[in-house]
Amino acid sequence: MVHTLQHDKLWQTVLGDIEISLSRANYVTWFKNTHLIEQTDGKLVIGVPNVFIKQQLERKYNDLVLSTVQKNGVEIRDVEYKIHTASPKVTEPELAISSPTTTPSPQTPSSASTPRPTSPLTHQYRQGLNEKYEFESFIVGSGNELAHAACQAVAAQPGTKYNPLFLYGGVGIGKTHLIQAVGNEVLRNRPDAKVVYISSEQFVQEFVDALRFKKNTDFADYYRSADVLIIDDVQFFAGKEKIQEEFFHTFNALHQANKQI
Repeated sequence: MVHTLQHDKLWQTVLGDIEISLSRANYVTWFKNTHLIEQTDGKLVIGVPNVFIKQQLERKYNDLVLSTVQKNGVEIRDVEYKIHTASPKVTEPELAISSPTTTPSPQTPSSASTPRPTSPLTHQYRQGLNEKYEFESFIVGSGNELAHAACQAVAAQPGTKYNPLFLYGGVGIGKTHLIQAVGNEVLRNRPDAKVVYISSEQFVQEFVDALRFKKNTDFADYYRSADVLIIDDVQFFAGKEKIQEEFFHTFNALHQANKQI
C-alpha cells in the first residue's frame, strides 16, 4: 500500500499521541520532522531527516512508535526508518540565544564564505575535547532534560535549529559534559569537521598573545574557520571590551556561514 492522504492523517494522530507522552524538547528533536512514507502489510516506513535521528528512533523510541500505532487500530509488526526529505518545517528553538542584530562588517561574509583548504589545524580542533564526555554517559534529569535534547539536536544538525545554543545553570549540572558531547558526536558523524572547544579564559589569553606577537589575522582565521565553535564559561568575557568585540566579529562570521556556535 502506497502513501495516501489517509496515511498522513494516521501519522499525525500517532504524532499527537507521542507528543503527549514526551517532553516538548524530545518531541521536537526526534519526531517533529518525521513523516509516513508508506504502509504495507504489517509494516510502516517512516521518513526521517538524518542518520542520527534514525538511530535514536531505532534504539530508544521504536517500542513507543510501535505501541502507539497499534493503539490507533493499525495492525503492524515492524517499523522501518529511512532517511527521506519531506517539505521542510520551521520550528522554534526552546533553548537558544538571539542572533545579533548589528550587521557585520562587509569583509566578514566574504571571508566566511571563502573555501578553506585542508590544513594541519584540523587535528588541533580535536585537542580541546575530552572523549569521555558522550551523550550515552550523561545522566538525564528533570533539570537538564531540555538542554540534553537541544544538544543532541545540535549534534545531529549543526548550524540549524539551535544556533547559537547557550547553556546556563548552576555548578555541577553537566554543562561542560553536554557541550563536549556535542563536539564528540559531530566528529563521530563527520570526522573531517573542524570542531573547536576552548574555555573563555584560554580564548582571552590567546587573543592577548596574538596582539603581542602581531598574529591578529592568524587568530581570527583559526576561530572563524571552525565548523563548530564551543566556548566554555563565556561569562569570563564580562567587562573585557576588546575581547567582546573580537568575539562579536567571530560570532558574526560563523553565523553568516551557518556554522554552529
